[in-house]
Amino acid sequence: MNRKTVSAVAGGAVLLVASIGFAATASWIAVVGADVQGYNLYRAPGACAAPGEFIKVQSYGLVTTGSVPNPTTNGIYCHKLTAFNQAGESPFSNAVEFRYVVHPPPTPQNLTIHR
Repeated sequence: MNRKTVSAVAGGAVLLVASIGFAATASWIAVVGADVQGYNLYRAPGACAAPGEFIKVQSYGLVTTGSVPNPTTNGIYCHKLTAFNQAGESPFSNAVEFRYVVHPPPTPQNLTIHR
């Protein structure tokens, strides 16, 4: 069983991404007040120092943890979280970098043993 945890802090909120096996979970400290209705998780390919374009990958209700859908390819991805209410969406939290290994390597082929 594989476990990795990383975190970032922004404006009193902590975003945490952890992996057990091939599944990832995000968790954070709830934003207090402002009639928060939920949270949106965004992900961009690449390291957080120079990420690609962020897209929303998951929305959550009034919770502080939730599953993170796996990307389609292995690699490093950058994550950010927002809170939202009827008036709109907050700025992004700080970034969390996470390496996904969602696909194991292919099966080795043509095994031979020589004497």
